[in-house]
Amino acid sequence: MSKYNYEVDLSVDNSASQIINLISDASRVLEFGCASGYMTKILKEVKNCVVDCVEINEQDAELAKAYCDKMLVGDVELIDFNILNSWGKYDYIIFADVLEHLKNPEKVLGKCKLLLNENGEILSSIPNVAHASIVLNLLDGKFQYQKIGLLDNTHLKLYTKKTIIDLFEESGYMARVVGKTEIYPQFSEFAIDVSSFSPDIVDYIYKNNPEANTYQFIVRSKVCSEENLLKEFVIEKAKMEEEILELKKTINHQKETLTMQIDYSHGIESMVETKDIDYRKLEKNYMDLKNEFEKLNNIINEMNEKNKMNIDKIVLYEQEIIRKEKENAEILEKEKADFEELKYSYGILKRDLDDVKARKWYKLLMGRN
Repeated sequence: MSKYNYEVDLSVDNSASQIINLISDASRVLEFGCASGYMTKILKEVKNCVVDCVEINEQDAELAKAYCDKMLVGDVELIDFNILNSWGKYDYIIFADVLEHLKNPEKVLGKCKLLLNENGEILSSIPNVAHASIVLNLLDGKFQYQKIGLLDNTHLKLYTKKTIIDLFEESGYMARVVGKTEIYPQFSEFAIDVSSFSPDIVDYIYKNNPEANTYQFIVRSKVCSEENLLKEFVIEKAKMEEEILELKKTINHQKETLTMQIDYSHGIESMVETKDIDYRKLEKNYMDLKNEFEKLNNIINEMNEKNKMNIDKIVLYEQEIIRKEKENAEILEKEKADFEELKYSYGILKRDLDDVKARKWYKLLMGRN
């Protein structure tokens, strides 16, 4: 059994699930390098597809036969494509991590044109040699092949995003990268210690390579024909129109936001002007109130002077009463009662005066003076 055996969980975002999700139900599919049939099983049992397979490993081929309709065991670069032609046309041909293992993938892709129906597609996943883990290892003087992964020891070709597109275009296809899988270099099979490199170097790699974390590219390609070119043009035109519409929405939103900000600024200016008018009114009211307080204070001072004079008179009058007390008791009692009443009135007046002086506004007013 080969080393390429997995289980596919469609709820997990990986290259196998992405390819399977691109395939319509009840399609005809040719799968190159099906291994033990981990993708074949899902295509057959979940997507209800007709699946034919080509597998180089005999043990894996025996396992995959349980899920496929037809099986051809052999090297894709050595098999007789007439056999595949006799199986009919396909809606999809899958190369899941296969093309990088071939000596001449262009030749194989060229032969596949005859196997596709009018709207047929090739779906492939291809590892990215420009992944940050490989770049950082190169800076450290390392280029280590592994049993599996980006530098699988059976890989014969290495690809970046650009050279993948070049491969398909040179083979007579129109190709688009429609998906990817991503892994940070520290979590790759190389377990790179990113912190051991200068931050400037790491920043430079990510600034100049937007695919630095891309582990695999998912590529969708069609035979380059006038009809397919027109369809691709329509698709790209629709995408551009959608992007333009989104851009217009963004611009309109920014315009609305800017208008709101301008209106808000005008509102603030208006509020400041209103507050300034209110302040001036308050300042005028304060001055008017201050003048009233000054008048009231003058009145209080005049009352104090008068009261002082009254007190002097009361003292003299009291002395007079005492002097006459012996002479006329009844007159003394009456005058004394009058005196007590006058004294009580004065006390009320003085209490009110003291209360006014104890007020905060009076102290504030007197303090401003």
